[in-house]
Amino acid sequence: MVDAIKARVTALSDMKKVPAGVSAAGLAEARGGLATLTQTWSEATAATQSGDFAAAVAKATEVKDRAGKVMTSLHMPAIAEMK
Repeated sequence: MVDAIKARVTALSDMKKVPAGVSAAGLAEARGGLATLTQTWSEATAATQSGDFAAAVAKATEVKDRAGKVMTSLHMPAIAEMK
């Protein structure tokens, strides 16, 4: 999910003009959101490795929720559709 968002942000960043429905401000916000998602996912992974499964689940849930918002702003398919 995070990798799909990263790929979409990279693709949009490489375009001279963003597609209809995606604003430059939305893309900038998605870049910031991607940095937060990556950091939070790393924290979830670290919590899992240390055996703190409650914190890992909480962080993973936070990633899922934030990722859904970023994906919507980038006009990506919903998380449920990516299964």
